[in-house]
Amino acid sequence: MLKSGQAKTGAEEIDYALFFNDARKLLTQAQLCNLKDNANEIVDNDSDLEKEQFEENNDNTASEVDISDEEALLDRDKTMSKMVCNTCNGKLLPRTLQIKCGMHYHGNCVNLQQSDIDALNAANQQFKCDYCLQKGEKNASEPTLSDIFKELRVMRMEQKSIGESIDACHKDLKSLREEFETQAKLINDCTTKIELLERTNTTLERENMNLKERLNNIEQYSKTNCLEITGVPELHNFSSKAFVVAKPLFKTWYKHSSIIHLENSIPKPTKNKRKHLVPILDTRHDHHSQYDCLSKTRW
Repeated sequence: MLKSGQAKTGAEEIDYALFFNDARKLLTQAQLCNLKDNANEIVDNDSDLEKEQFEENNDNTASEVDISDEEALLDRDKTMSKMVCNTCNGKLLPRTLQIKCGMHYHGNCVNLQQSDIDALNAANQQFKCDYCLQKGEKNASEPTLSDIFKELRVMRMEQKSIGESIDACHKDLKSLREEFETQAKLINDCTTKIELLERTNTTLERENMNLKERLNNIEQYSKTNCLEITGVPELHNFSSKAFVVAKPLFKTWYKHSSIIHLENSIPKPTKNKRKHLVPILDTRHDHHSQYDCLSKTRW
């Protein structure tokens, strides 16, 4: 046993701490249970109040519905009392079987019972009289087979015309292609001919230039070796075959073999009426020159 004033051991302190913790937990749980019970009572009270209010509202609405249904029935009875059957022209009483489509009929007038009406309603169908059927056929939005066939015929005719137009376009395109190919061939031929003519023209221009140059050279050379003599007196019984040119002029003798052509130079009548001979001499000599040259002598 512990003496008074003696301190508690460590183990005893632990036991006391655990005891106090357990007691605190129990107390907390008890408080929670009390709180839950109070909350449930509050909820029950609220639900009871809501039920009472709902029942009161239902009673009010039921009474209102009953009143509205009674009013609707009264209105229907008044309306039906004014309606007549389209077959027998009798009044439609509120308590008799009535058939409504576009018109109003007695059930007996159209050979229908309440079971037939229930079967139609179960099959989501509606009774239609002959008048409504005829009116529905006239105003029906659904196309019939004849309408569909008519539309198909129209579409076939349109397709036929479109096909013919496409064939005509193909023919025109084919003819245009052939014309284009022909024109392209002609253009190629013309291009080839133009190129050939250009080459020929270039060749001719070159040859013409060469010929001009050659002719110019020949003319220059011929003019350098031509001699014109004037003022030579005429001899008695002059003959070209016996013509001799003085040696001091040409350093040689030219006999008739040197004369290649003679021309009569006709002077003006006012000055001299005599005829003149123009001998054209050939000055070729093997030991002097290799070219032909002409010598003109005017007498």
